Amino acid sequence: MKYWTTQIKAINPNTNQLVEWMGPYIQADSLEAAESYCKENGLGYCKVIGEFDSEVPYDVLDGLKNFAEKIKHK
Repeated sequence: MKYWTTQIKAINPNTNQLVEWMGPYIQADSLEAAESYCKENGLGYCKVIGEFDSEVPYDVLDGLKNFAEKIKHK
């Protein structure tokens, strides 16, 4: 079974602006099945946006950001 990513649009309490947030992962065989799951399980406010592929740990992303900054300043 595949995992699907979702998106939520909601007000950011710090800025009072409408922003997009990552929603919960949904386990389903297809995009249509993931959308149906959301509607049938009280997650109708979530938009299924794509199949979950992989996750990158924060320390790796932070290292890439630092590396990019070093290159920029050369």
